[in-house]
Amino acid sequence: MTTFSAGNLKTLRFALPTAFLVSFLFASVDFLRILSFLFATIPLHEMGHALAAWMGGRWAVPLGAIVPTAGMTLISDSRSTFFIILFFGLLAAGIYRAFKMQYRFHLNLLLLIFALSCFLTFGIGELQLAAFISMAGILGEIVLSTFLIVCFYYNLTTRFRWDFWRFPALLFGTTAFTNTALQWYRIKNNLQEMPMGSAISAEGAKDMAGDLNQLILAGWSTGQITLIYWSFIKTCALIIITYYISGIFRERSHE
Repeated sequence: MTTFSAGNLKTLRFALPTAFLVSFLFASVDFLRILSFLFATIPLHEMGHALAAWMGGRWAVPLGAIVPTAGMTLISDSRSTFFIILFFGLLAAGIYRAFKMQYRFHLNLLLLIFALSCFLTFGIGELQLAAFISMAGILGEIVLSTFLIVCFYYNLTTRFRWDFWRFPALLFGTTAFTNTALQWYRIKNNLQEMPMGSAISAEGAKDMAGDLNQLILAGWSTGQITLIYWSFIKTCALIIITYYISGIFRERSHE
């Protein structure tokens, strides 16, 4: 797997800025903002929960990623030995194939997931894992959206026409990233309250099963929560900018 050819790289000067401009448009119009939240932010949020659970050895079904308006993920209460064996077996198979086919991007990603999975499965207890799963919903909005944006710059596969689907994936990623970055910018600057509780519960902000409620129950302060999410946003923004600039340099080197 390689980066895109010089001909394809000519789109890089405009693709990312255009996608972010469209994303800011979505965020500035109430109707579009709600749609983008339901169909971009929520799926990545629920996938964040599910991935954290899988890497920690728990079963999980991200209903909100399958049906965006569902807004929930079903997660087992404890680790499953069978699932741990299955998950690490699939990871090992993926790592072997990526190494054999010399897919460096895939290999590095899978090795990172493997290392994090070892820590989450064997290095922490159930209570710490539960807190991380709660935190991982919003992290999914930040990290997974960044992953989709970065994937734009690679030939992931020719079998499923990634040369076409990378454009919708880019817009999907920038929309979710923009929504979350703007929300936490407002929270950091005291322009908006932290989203407590659960959107699908009748209790609203008082629902103690909400992600941030769970983190506060685990001993986190609102300041710590804001600092962690804002730090991830800044780091991922730097990664996005780095890929954009390096893509332009690759384009010019082929001219």
